[in-house]
Amino acid sequence: MKIKHSVSYAKARAISYPSVEDQLDMIWHGMNCSLLDKVEPFYSSILAVKEKYPKEPIGDFSRE
Repeated sequence: MKIKHSVSYAKARAISYPSVEDQLDMIWHGMNCSLLDKVEPFYSSILAVKEKYPKEPIGDFSRE
């Protein structure tokens, strides 16, 4: 009698995929760089949030 200790392909895939957040971010960047067609309303709703709350600069390197 053989005992088989292996992870099913479904479980192996599930633990190997990037997080849903990372997958959505990859899709967003693909659309934003015109590598993928823009899918609405996904694209415009994410763009609206990014424009409303833009990233702040990491540091101010200007000298005044």
